[in-house]
Formats: sequence, structure tokens, C-alpha cells
Amino acid sequence: MGKEWLAASAAALLLWGLWGIAAKRATDLSAAWYQVYVASNLAAITATLAVVAAKGWGAFPNRPLGLAWALASGAFGTLGYLFFILALERGGNASVVVPLTALYPAATAAFAWLLLGEDLTLRKLAGLAFALAAVVLLAR
Repeated sequence: MGKEWLAASAAALLLWGLWGIAAKRATDLSAAWYQVYVASNLAAITATLAVVAAKGWGAFPNRPLGLAWALASGAFGTLGYLFFILALERGGNASVVVPLTALYPAATAAFAWLLLGEDLTLRKLAGLAFALAAVVLLAR
């Protein structure tokens, strides 16, 4: 496979960087948070429909438990995005809200330790501490 993952990762990084800016501008220029939420989800729905059109039924998990977890993942992500938009609309600066909410891997690591029994090593804890310190520095 080579380094295709690196190009995809770089594209995600750049697009998510622009996503934070676009979300902040949208909240600044719209009358209400829900307008931004609905409009931005229309873009997600359009992309989803394109994948379904291309892959057909193969676009859906073929096991009930996989489908349930995929739906839970979508629900958690969607609700998180809703609160992200609320944070921006209620006066949060993009330069603070985006890095703060980007600490979600710390929550994932804690939940993986608590719910999945994954290791939370000293090295991982140190990485989480450095990530938190970075957000504190960015927020000041």
C-alpha cells in the first residue's frame, strides 16, 4: 500500500483545519446555530448519498452489531458536532474551541481503558498531558 495513508492523513489535516475556520465564519454570519448545523449536515448527507450510490448495499455494515456500533458512532459524532457549533456560536474563538475539542483522543483513550480494557501506559499518559498543555498554551 505504500504511503497512501500519509497523503490521506495530510488531506484530512488540511480539510479539518479549513473546517474549523468555515464553521466559525458560518456561525458569525448566520442568525442561529441550528442553521449552520443543518446546512453543514446537508453537505455530509450529500457525500453519504454519493457513497451509497457508488457502493449500493455494500455501503452498509452487513452485521447487526456492526451496524449498531456504526449508528452509535454517527450519533456521538453528530451530537459532538452540534455542541462544537454551539461553542462557536456562543462566543468561543476558533483558535481555542477547535484545539480544545480536538482533545477528543484523550477521552477516547480513557473510554478505551475503562470500557474496552485497553492499556493506558505511562507513555500514553505523558502524550495526553502534552496535548492538554498544548491546548492551554493555544488558549492563552
